[in-house]
Amino acid sequence: MAFVGPVLLLAALCQDPELGDEVKGEEIGFGVRPPKGWKQVPANAPALFKVSAPEGKFSGPVSLLLLRVTPDEPYLVKTLGAKNIDYLKKTYGEIKIVTEDEVKVGGARAHRVHARYKENTSWMYAIGRSPTEFYFVDFTCPTKDEEAARVLLQKVLDSLRFFAGEPSKEVSAGWAATVAALKGAKLPAGSLGENWNKIHVAGRVLGTIMSSVREAKVAGRDGYEFEVVAKMGDPEGGRRIESVKGSFTLDGAFQKQEGDLTLESKAEGKRSYRSVMTLENGGCKVTRTIGGETDETSLDFGPAAFIDSVGDFVRAALAAKGKGKYAIRVATGFNNSTAYELLETADPEKMKVEGGERVVRLILSKSSGFGNRTYLFEDDGRFFSVQTPGIKIEIRRCTKEEFEKEKQP
Repeated sequence: MAFVGPVLLLAALCQDPELGDEVKGEEIGFGVRPPKGWKQVPANAPALFKVSAPEGKFSGPVSLLLLRVTPDEPYLVKTLGAKNIDYLKKTYGEIKIVTEDEVKVGGARAHRVHARYKENTSWMYAIGRSPTEFYFVDFTCPTKDEEAARVLLQKVLDSLRFFAGEPSKEVSAGWAATVAALKGAKLPAGSLGENWNKIHVAGRVLGTIMSSVREAKVAGRDGYEFEVVAKMGDPEGGRRIESVKGSFTLDGAFQKQEGDLTLESKAEGKRSYRSVMTLENGGCKVTRTIGGETDETSLDFGPAAFIDSVGDFVRAALAAKGKGKYAIRVATGFNNSTAYELLETADPEKMKVEGGERVVRLILSKSSGFGNRTYLFEDDGRFFSVQTPGIKIEIRRCTKEEFEKEKQP
């Protein structure tokens, strides 16, 4: 996933005189209070902020950097902690690891490294809010100021908190519209059966997606069973294969998905991950296996929440409703929070597509997780394409024969 830059707001929550106003990312749900009076330093994404101590407060320069990273594959905090140590060694050469341990920060697991190099001391934290959302803290000071700096850093870390992101009024209204629209609804006929698609990146075919959905009894109600297999390669010979299957009711009251993710590259070899999600009336239970470790987590996502693969079918159902404004929450197997997605659907219209004229249904999507997208469906609800303009990615339907001829990653 691409980095999502938060809207930074200041809230007066000053209780400790050494800390300043809280810096908040309302949409992604985090807050932290940097030291009072420290100067903001320009920093590029994915930095949330960087501050430095006023001149004369310590015997030399002291800085605090906070990053938010959303990698495309899941990680354990200890794995990213090891990467922090590699970074220190590459940047500063000879270093001494004073301590390396696992702690809790903001209620989340974190890997902490305390290192010394030359005349400086550094504390680096890899904080895992979820396996695909991490916050990194890098605090550097002169070694002679280590104790005073450590006490101040701990106060900053104690102020770090994670919370459910606050939706806008537009998003809240969209959720209500989605719940109402899907009550008693069925998938359009064209959405059922098998679909074959190619993934185009900057004009090149780099992958394929096969999906199928059929009517079935789910949790004692009318629902659907589905399967999706996505394969994608890259010019360096790497590949990504994601296979999911499950069942759902269209109103989202019950959803279940079993997912397997396999990644392979020359640099890191082959890695495999697994997640099993059950989402019932907004409450989610997920079991994940990452790096040989398995854990179970319970989450509360609230109304209009859909597992990402189910979301593809929900968009088709909303497109069939004609012109309207909706919103959904999109949950993935390796993230503990959801992305908000605003959907604006249009009435059927004739458009020139691939040299011909077709009646299509258009959805404009704005998401807090993956940017803007444009979806096209046939008038009967069959998926045609989705475009992500900023990074020139298009998933486009093809025939089964074209699919089978394509070299699989």
